[in-house]
Amino acid sequence: MTSGHPHTRSSPSVKAGHIDVGLLIDSAGLNPLSKLVLALACLTSFMEGLDLSVISYVAPYIRDDLKLPAQSLGNVFSASVLGMLIGGLAISPLGDRFGRRPVIVFAGCAFALMSVLQVSTASYVYLLGVRFFLGLSVGAIGPLLTALAIEYAPQNLKIRFVGFMVMSYSLGAAASGPLTAAIAPELGWRAVFVVNGLLTAAAAVALLRFLPESIRFMVHSQAPASVIASLVNRLAPATRASEADRFVVCDERRDHDGARITDLLAGDLRFVTPMLWLGCAASAMAIYFNASWGPIIYEGLSIERNAAAIFSSAASLSGAIAGLATTHLIDRRGVVSAIWFPLSAVPLLLVAGSGMLPPEYVIAFAVPASVLLIAGHFGMISIIGTYYPTAMRVRGIAWATSIAKVGGATGPAIGGNVMAAGIPLTSSYLLLAVCPIVVALSLLAIAHRTAMSSTRLTQ
Repeated sequence: MTSGHPHTRSSPSVKAGHIDVGLLIDSAGLNPLSKLVLALACLTSFMEGLDLSVISYVAPYIRDDLKLPAQSLGNVFSASVLGMLIGGLAISPLGDRFGRRPVIVFAGCAFALMSVLQVSTASYVYLLGVRFFLGLSVGAIGPLLTALAIEYAPQNLKIRFVGFMVMSYSLGAAASGPLTAAIAPELGWRAVFVVNGLLTAAAAVALLRFLPESIRFMVHSQAPASVIASLVNRLAPATRASEADRFVVCDERRDHDGARITDLLAGDLRFVTPMLWLGCAASAMAIYFNASWGPIIYEGLSIERNAAAIFSSAASLSGAIAGLATTHLIDRRGVVSAIWFPLSAVPLLLVAGSGMLPPEYVIAFAVPASVLLIAGHFGMISIIGTYYPTAMRVRGIAWATSIAKVGGATGPAIGGNVMAAGIPLTSSYLLLAVCPIVVALSLLAIAHRTAMSSTRLTQ
């Protein structure tokens, strides 16, 4: 079982005529192919963050234009999260059967189409449907790209590869506020969706044109040796692989083929998987609440609309930087080093939700709490794929992130119900304070189990 620490390997081959692609990826280090995969994964993650978050900033304009009540907005926010849940569980696992690339490209094109269709929003039902199918495509892409990035990353950079992806998502979320503030007041909210849709379409084209298949998956699925050799030579030209070579993956256990969901709960995963699910769900609940209702909460505190967008974007950007620091700490010191970020958010949330402070002081506590919640979320998300072998990696990531969406869907719904009941929306912070406690305890439990176990489930 891995805790995110480097595991050194010395040679890219097992014996003459045999090439261990796991050793080869490690020995190749950062190379043009792994950088290409990381760049495409980060680009797509950026667009996911932008597209999923921009609705929060456009929502006040849509609310005024379509005369939507607060509860309807909450349903719109939750529709994409529900779509992500279903996409992760129903579509992502196809990547363990048919390959990472074809499913990513298909979902990426669907993502671009739904993004463009938002421009023609004319009713609540239409927007609800488009956001659901947009979430469906995003939910399918995320686990697959995470798995692909892990499978191309050298051992000592796997956590940070995922960290860069999550940071890109946060940067996209941070960009959504300034994008809306720059376009919507003058050109209207539809113009925001036009720009967003064009950018998403460009990302889909890049995936179609440049994304490679996972070498590990091709070896595992016994793809033609000539196809594997071609990709191996792109990764490490000095290898001079040919179809006469035999390609293997020697750094993974093969006790289970990953075809059954129960494989995610076998062996040491019997404990680790539920802890990942619990921590991801609690973290996502807090993250999606802040992403959906943050700008509206700030606006309700008498903060001007554009300023509220800037506050939320600043929190997302700062959280991305803190989150990248979290992944660096995990690579160096293990999972336990990440618990301090969510724990530090707890007292800030309790104070922000107490109702005893004037608006300007609520902001002073809520924004830093958001930063720490995002950093803790980085820690949870970045470690998931490192606990599963190739045969079940996408399925493992998909189940953890999809279960997280259950918490994610609950977060926006809590805000909508609180507002509909006439309770100050800031009171929701009191409930959300439970989330980072659960995240910290889950990370601590996983770290403890890792320390006790000498078995590595994957590279």
